[in-house]
Formats: sequence, structure tokens, C-alpha cells
Amino acid sequence: MLEIISTISAWFNRPFPHTDSELAKVGVSILFGIFIFLFLAFFQPFGIESIARNKTLYLSGFGVITFVGMMINFYVLPVFFPSFFDLDKWCVKNHIIFCLGNILLIVFLNWIYDNQVEHYVSKNHGLLSFLVYTLGVGIIPTILVTMFLERSFWKKHSLIAQDVSEKIENQKFEYENEQLISLFTENKNGSLELSQNSLICISSEGNYSKVYYLDQEKVSEKLMRMPLKAAEEHLTDFDKIVRCHRSHIVNLQLIESVSGNARSFKLHMRKLDVSIPVSRSFPKTIIEQLKIELPEI
Repeated sequence: MLEIISTISAWFNRPFPHTDSELAKVGVSILFGIFIFLFLAFFQPFGIESIARNKTLYLSGFGVITFVGMMINFYVLPVFFPSFFDLDKWCVKNHIIFCLGNILLIVFLNWIYDNQVEHYVSKNHGLLSFLVYTLGVGIIPTILVTMFLERSFWKKHSLIAQDVSEKIENQKFEYENEQLISLFTENKNGSLELSQNSLICISSEGNYSKVYYLDQEKVSEKLMRMPLKAAEEHLTDFDKIVRCHRSHIVNLQLIESVSGNARSFKLHMRKLDVSIPVSRSFPKTIIEQLKIELPEI
């Protein structure tokens, strides 16, 4: 029993993608609005079949309310719950809660709409019973669809990561030069100079940045009073050194392998025990650059 609970808990915490595309958010909201309208028009539950006039206009209202409800969930809720909507920590349980929250909010808004307009649904169903009924109907499909999507995204990203990792293992970057990198602290009191091929990565530590680099094939690190944005500006001339996350800059030449999950990818750097996450904003840029620069085996 404990093993089953542990397995379920682990699945709920598995990474899951959440769209941050404005076009996708609006598009999904429109599609759900259309779906609700078509569903009600085709199946006509809750006594809707008895409506004799203005049925199309009446049902269109549910579609519009559905669109509005989803837009609220996409744009308003993240303002009040920013930690919950951290896309780099988004996982299966976040997705399920978000979907069920979507369902409940849309049902609530549609029930109010019906109560104010025609009373076809609200006159036969109290709000609480209607919400409980809808949640009971919606929870199983939500979990099943989430399981399918998580598996599909995980498989897709894992295959891409495996392909890139095999190329990295069988090919080596041709180092173009030994150009020096110079990093300076904000007050210019501290600096670090190293070769391009020695820098492993730079990670944000608030107003500081921690620089990981190779010193005679051993990993050294230096904490510098320098925001990651400033470090990125120092590295604009180095096309192999790129930002892969809001908190990390990596040297593509020192990536040892890539792993994938349903949400995105992780970069495993040479001689570094900690993997570097790839933000949802960067996967195509980083992975495509690796696939282009590493020739076919």
C-alpha cells in the first residue's frame, strides 16, 4: 500500500509542460469556448432541448463565458499565485489542479449566466450540487488525459535528448580559439579571466553570480558580485556560451550529455555533478543549436 502511495506521489510530482505562449493561451480558450457551445448544442443536457426560441444565442453565451473563464485562469490567477505558476517547477499535480480549477470556475460562471438569463440549468440544479457533479465527471478524464500527455511529452523529449547525447559522445566540438573571457564585478573591484574553453557555466545567486570553470581539469568556482544579466552582457561575443535558463548560462562546448522530461531538458556539464535545467523559454534555441553544430554520426 505504501509503495502504491509512493508511486502515485512520485507521478504527481513529475515535470509537466505549461504553455507560456500568448497565442496558445488565446487559441486554447477559443477552442474550449467553441467546444462547450457545440457540446451543449449537440447533446442538449439539463433540459436545454425544451428551449423553443433563441437557443443558439443562449448557448453561445456559455461558449463566451467559457472563453472568459479560461482567460481569467491564464492571466489573472498567475498574478495572485506566482509561486504556483512557476513554469520551471510546473508538474503533473499543478496541471491537474489548474484543469479542475478551470472546470469549476467555468461551471460557476456559466451557472450564474444561466441564472440571470433563462434559468434552464439553475432552476433544476443548485450551485453546490452542480459543481460537485461537474467535478466528479471531469476528474477522471482530466487525470487520464494528463497521463497520456505526460507520457507523450516525456517520450518525445527523451528521444531528442538521447539523439543529442549520442552525437555529443561520438563527436567533439572543434574549439575555434582560446579567446579569453574577462568578467568584472559591479564595482570593478573583482575580476576573473579565463579561456573560453575553461568556462563551464554561470549560475545566479541573487545579486551575485557563481562561475564554474576548469582549472587544470579540476572544477573551481568563484562567487562574484555581478547579476547574471551583467555576466551575459560580458559574453555577447561568444556564440558557444548561451543563456539556457533565467538562472543559468552554459558553455555548449562542455555539455557532456542531455536528458529530457515531459517539461523540458537538462544539461549535464563536464565534471559538474549538478545538472543545469533548460527553461521553457530556451529549449528550441539550445537543443537546435546543439543538433546543428553536432554533425550526423
